Amino acid sequence: MSSTGALLASIISFMGLLALSVLKVNRRTKEIGMRKVLGDSESGILNMLLKETLVLLLLSMIIAFIASYISMNYWLSGFSDRISLHWSHFVISGISAAIIMMIAVGWQSWRAAIKNPVESLRYE
Repeated sequence: MSSTGALLASIISFMGLLALSVLKVNRRTKEIGMRKVLGDSESGILNMLLKETLVLLLLSMIIAFIASYISMNYWLSGFSDRISLHWSHFVISGISAAIIMMIAVGWQSWRAAIKNPVESLRYE
């Protein structure tokens, strides 16, 4: 039951990240078009868009790891057979969150980077 809940939460978070990346790319379509006209490469545009999201992801992971570590220590202290929290649990969850973010945001960013700049600047 907890595995199903975790899978459902991952799917919902992926959909949310995908929606946010679509919104971000749509807002910056003209900027991306101008960067391409001025000679920026597709990898430069991808790096720009992924870097912004990665900074936000790292900040949210730090806050989440601290809060979950404190709450899990408090919750586990009430049991007689106590297990210890290992740092690898947090690293594995952080890596999986980063992979999900790279897939969701990277796909939308790549679609915007390969788009013809004439289409985004046509009505300017």
